[in-house]
Amino acid sequence: MLLHELFTDAHFECVSSDGLQHSKFTVVVTVNDNQRFEGTGPSKKMAKNAAAKAALASICNISFSPLQQSKFGLISASTSNGSIGGPSGVTLNGDNSFTQNKNFELPQTFADAVGKLVIEKFNEVMKGSDVYSRRKVLAGFVMTHGYDVKTARVISLATGTKCVSGEHMSVTGSVINDSHAEIIARRGLMDFFYSQLDLLCQQTVAAASSESTSAVAVNEPIPPPGQETESGAADRQARQEIIFNKPGEGSNLYTLKDGIYFHLYINTAPCGDARVFSPHENDSMDVDKHPNR
Repeated sequence: MLLHELFTDAHFECVSSDGLQHSKFTVVVTVNDNQRFEGTGPSKKMAKNAAAKAALASICNISFSPLQQSKFGLISASTSNGSIGGPSGVTLNGDNSFTQNKNFELPQTFADAVGKLVIEKFNEVMKGSDVYSRRKVLAGFVMTHGYDVKTARVISLATGTKCVSGEHMSVTGSVINDSHAEIIARRGLMDFFYSQLDLLCQQTVAAASSESTSAVAVNEPIPPPGQETESGAADRQARQEIIFNKPGEGSNLYTLKDGIYFHLYINTAPCGDARVFSPHENDSMDVDKHPNR
């Protein structure tokens, strides 16, 4: 309704009605003759709604998230150079020194792109397995360089809704207690972190062992990227992909490189208070109705 009110030429078209249960219908809305936005959903109505939201978020910077309220603080629109701007004192071009105690969210279009990447990767993995793809909860971690969606990469993906009952839980680590989607996805993320640390340590050891032959190597010309040997190109690519810095002086901690960000997508609210008690209810949010919990 809002989209039609703002753009009288908005035209909706259902382009697909064959897909997984959660995205059975695909609707495309055309605005201003040439701008097209896509939405999916389990019904035509929800797919149209998703397409309209995508159009409003992109064209008018309208978000339907309850976090986009002045009480929480919100993130500003794009800056003149095309990068995503932020609240006062915040830069989002690779500097992760965010303002303390300042809540904000990224633009809806960025969040939609991250969610779409996770869903597309899930559909790719589950292609031909419709029985198992009827999941209830889907979670995934996406890594980006800065806030450029073009650099986004799905690191970990998982489904799950179960945890073991109390009598079977283990405090010694002999039982997997929790198999919720976001927990499984986190395990995949940790595995990625450990593999990155292992790769960095291997390079450190290799660099130390090659110091004895550095006098010979230092005089060898560096070949252009197109003329590198296969192993040399692989080494250069591996160095570029490592996301951690080696510990600095006076520290034994590895640090994440500037400009590397991780985003968690969950297609439904997690279990617990996040699902039961919404912080966005219309009544006063300063009074805790459950002081004893």
